[in-house]
Amino acid sequence: NLRGVSRSVVAAGHAVSVVCSNMASPGVRGKRLQAGRFDVEGTQVTYLTTPLRFHWEGISLGARSQLRHDTASHDLVHVWGIRHFLGAIAIREARRQDRPYLVSPEGSVPPRSRNLLPKRVVDWMHTRGAFAHAFRVVATSDLEARDLEAWGLPPSRVVVLPPWADAVPLSSLDRSTLRSSWSLPSDAPVLLWIGRISREKG
Repeated sequence: NLRGVSRSVVAAGHAVSVVCSNMASPGVRGKRLQAGRFDVEGTQVTYLTTPLRFHWEGISLGARSQLRHDTASHDLVHVWGIRHFLGAIAIREARRQDRPYLVSPEGSVPPRSRNLLPKRVVDWMHTRGAFAHAFRVVATSDLEARDLEAWGLPPSRVVVLPPWADAVPLSSLDRSTLRSSWSLPSDAPVLLWIGRISREKG
């Protein structure tokens, strides 16, 4: 995740800045975070005021000037997600300032659900060009890498970086006690899966 990557890069001695909208929930009247620039575990995070919004997308005020400033003071730009206003501005600034950039489409290419026609139009006008000039396109799995390659990206442009989570301390309880607390038979196989519950996830 972005927070984990930022923490790791900061720990390695590098400066990290994150620019995002201040949307805290989807919808036209969704909740908003306080706009401004904050230090979060060594990462400089800028929340931009986003008055115009639809679902999780929005037009953030001051995006161009903020991204122009941050792009000029950094060696690499990493855009998380695709088909959104801030990402398009960040890619434009990276190309204008001749900075290498990465794009993490996060499983959204090719478009699979909701508003397929608008997504295809955006892909034709923006996404394909953004990928073509990216230093690398970051897939979160081998399956996503194959999807990107089937969409037309050469394998040499795609890198797989699986998602990860911070280590969780092991329980002090023994195996049989843990299983009985969940009413699991001692010999039953157990699969732990973490993800959001939505139609796209099946």
